[in-house]
Amino acid sequence: MIKIKYQQTILKHHKAGKLLATKEKPTDPDEPLELDETQPVWKWDGYDNADVEGKIVYYPKEFSQNHQGKTKKELLKEQGGWNIILIEDLPNIPREGKGKTIGSPSTSLGARKQFEANKTPVEYLKTIQTAKQYQNEQGMTPEDQITYAITHLEETNQVIDDYSGKGSVSYQLGAYFATSGDVPDAFWHRDGRLALLGRFVAGYSYSFDGARSVVRVKNLEI
Repeated sequence: MIKIKYQQTILKHHKAGKLLATKEKPTDPDEPLELDETQPVWKWDGYDNADVEGKIVYYPKEFSQNHQGKTKKELLKEQGGWNIILIEDLPNIPREGKGKTIGSPSTSLGARKQFEANKTPVEYLKTIQTAKQYQNEQGMTPEDQITYAITHLEETNQVIDDYSGKGSVSYQLGAYFATSGDVPDAFWHRDGRLALLGRFVAGYSYSFDGARSVVRVKNLEI
């Protein structure tokens, strides 16, 4: 269902002439993107019924058969259908050496460095788990990724993770295809003229592949 919503949003913006590449600065000129209207979103076949059949697990502790993650069925039973996250609005994951440091070293958690591209999913996950500056953070899930992509598009008319432009490919460290050993990833594919939901080997890296992390709001009282 969320993929269908993503497709509809992309099509709506394209037909209105408002499907734009991600800007580095708000003052940058608009850059309209081409779109394959017959297939605005492509996804790897491994996503089909993966959450229903337990082929994808969420919040893994490691990317291995000892992942210690949970299926969607287990999560729904445990916490219901709500999943509220806090995320830095960072549609362009910086390349290596380009990340900014936010905050002050004098605070309890210290200054926080933005994740930069060119590390493996295994390295990003370990950093979240061990580095003090990322305390209480977790990787995004594919559902988080698509929700963020839709939100950013609706608010700015711009896509996210345009790795051929200003951004990078995004790993979703909050999920793991245990049956295949892959980590979900997503990006805007200019050559294909579409958004792509794919996967990547957990132990490999590319200079244009990166990740985001989020803080999940738990036990929220309404």
